[in-house]
Amino acid sequence: MISFSQAQSKLRELCEAWITEVGLASESRSLSRGLGFYLSEDICAAQNVPRQTVSAMDGYALCMAGGDAIAHSEFQVCGESRAGKPYSGAPLSGNQCLRIMTGAVVPDWADTVVIQENTQKVADNKVVLLQDIAVGKNIRRLGEDIRRGQILFKQYQPITPSIVSALASQGIGTVNTFRKLKVGFFATGDELKAAGDCLSSGDIYESNLSAIAALIDGLPIEYSNLGVIKDSKADIAHCLQQAAQNFDVVISSGGVSVGDYDYVKDCVESMGKLDSYKVALKPGKPLCFGVLGDKSQTSALFFGLPGNGVSSFVTLSEFFMPALRFLVGGRQSPQKLQLMAILKNTIHKSSQRLEFQRGVLSSIVSSAGDISWHVTTFSEQDSHLVYGLAQANCMVTLSEDSGALQVGDRVKVTPFSWCFNG
Repeated sequence: MISFSQAQSKLRELCEAWITEVGLASESRSLSRGLGFYLSEDICAAQNVPRQTVSAMDGYALCMAGGDAIAHSEFQVCGESRAGKPYSGAPLSGNQCLRIMTGAVVPDWADTVVIQENTQKVADNKVVLLQDIAVGKNIRRLGEDIRRGQILFKQYQPITPSIVSALASQGIGTVNTFRKLKVGFFATGDELKAAGDCLSSGDIYESNLSAIAALIDGLPIEYSNLGVIKDSKADIAHCLQQAAQNFDVVISSGGVSVGDYDYVKDCVESMGKLDSYKVALKPGKPLCFGVLGDKSQTSALFFGLPGNGVSSFVTLSEFFMPALRFLVGGRQSPQKLQLMAILKNTIHKSSQRLEFQRGVLSSIVSSAGDISWHVTTFSEQDSHLVYGLAQANCMVTLSEDSGALQVGDRVKVTPFSWCFNG
């Protein structure tokens, strides 16, 4: 048996080898359609931001010649500069000033902006300072945010909403990103039926494929649900052969254990290479992944998920999702939001395995305004209990070397993003 981190390293090696062999092409897309994709090249700044020195506030631009202006000083208003309409007159000096608006260009001769709240109008074209002001105040300098020529974002950077804003400030309308990863997934099992089908004795509705689609939907992936394949070696082999020709990654749900009708592993091994491990993990102890195809043809990666609903969900979200993110261009895994929470129930743990337990996370705000987090895990953690997964809003991580836990102990908790982004 190997550890979870050892299994992750082996999967990472497989993905790196596939990227080296196959690669992922770059393509151009509009910035507005780039959200969630990963840059395939560095982006450098083409211009300064701000492009010119501008006012940070509505007020009056002064030339203080290196000295501070004191309260009760009087200035004559001799012109105006507003956003998009810079002042173009002769330089001002002495007791003269310029009416200026936020974002308007500050003339070269001006060195300070006094905000209008700190002035009083005493005539149509005269203002008096209500308080002292230091030279250089309320001005945004040319290039103080972005300098022309600097690397803004490096290759493999994910495009987020805040990055879209920064790129748009450069006048960038298109970006080069890695293309979408093509993923096909299927389930095996004669007992599995699609929604709307009539159920006979022993039948159940297939649910893992919908969960796979929901989990990978946020990544730049073009995916296809290949449906349920019968427990037939020939049918499974045909599905894998077709999928290997059309997708970068093929994911199976079920058929990777040691049952009499678990044919997926045998079929993958006959077509390429399969690594199968017993991992110190609960749920999801057996893990397998490999390659469909050989050196004579372009290969596709294969990821095998367990058939039980919770095991499939946890294995995909905790183990295979980082690999998919790597394959679409993510070279640095995004920081996972994790909290230390106070346990509200006892947990009986005896196995030397990494465990992911479903739980409900809540917060308590003290009278002083401090926030403490508390978590309750479900008493039943069996790998087929999908309703418990639906009721949970977090995953509690129990390390391999942890034993039984008591009320009041602190545990590591990962909130589900879809439950805490309101």
